[in-house]
Amino acid sequence: MTLNRNERSRRFAGVILVTVLTCQAEVAGEMRSVWDRVYSNAQAKRGEKLYRIACESCHAPDLSGGKVVPELIGNTFTEDWDGLSVGLLFERVLLSMPEEDPGSVSRYDKADILAFILQENGFPPGQGDLQAEMDLLDRVRFEAAKP
Repeated sequence: MTLNRNERSRRFAGVILVTVLTCQAEVAGEMRSVWDRVYSNAQAKRGEKLYRIACESCHAPDLSGGKVVPELIGNTFTEDWDGLSVGLLFERVLLSMPEEDPGSVSRYDKADILAFILQENGFPPGQGDLQAEMDLLDRVRFEAAKP
């Protein structure tokens, strides 16, 4: 069967529409968890280097914090964020860290640092990087304990 130009255009438009709707469904997908492998080992490795430069002086080499600086590891940290979105945690880091100059570290570098923090808290790595987009991170739930 030979299709004329208009029929081919309509079929092509239909294929494009299905593709767009499929992509939107994937993007709008269900909530994920920090246990769903939301960052990569390579990203956490980049994040560790950045943490050492931008965060370690206040939050300590082992992420344990200090007298007035919160820890970024352990039960207190994970329980404080339990049930909230990773987007909220990212937003906190994005807007207020490092305290002396929050704009000195890019949002992408902060996503890498957050991947390192997740790794240090025992959340498993996956194949893809943690994204630096709020709408995506808002769909990742921080869960202190594995469901």
